[in-house]
Amino acid sequence: MKREPFVKNLFIGKFDKQMLIYPEVLDDKRLSELESMASSVQKFVEDKVNSIEIDRKKKIPDEVLEGFKSLGLFGLPPSRSLSRTK
Repeated sequence: MKREPFVKNLFIGKFDKQMLIYPEVLDDKRLSELESMASSVQKFVEDKVNSIEIDRKKKIPDEVLEGFKSLGLFGLPPSRSLSRTK
């Protein structure tokens, strides 16, 4: 299955919640936590990310990177579905 580019879409305000769903997440509590995180990320992107400016300057502002960091995105493991080795 071919997926749209996650980061590119992130900067145009499209957030793919499927990137946060892991096969091992089966309980409602954890799924609720992931949905809450996805909502926080989507709100941040809509409110703080200016994709036109990023494209024009060809640089992601430090404030955006710090925002992603504070949302915990830098510490997330990649989805197993994206792994090339199975």
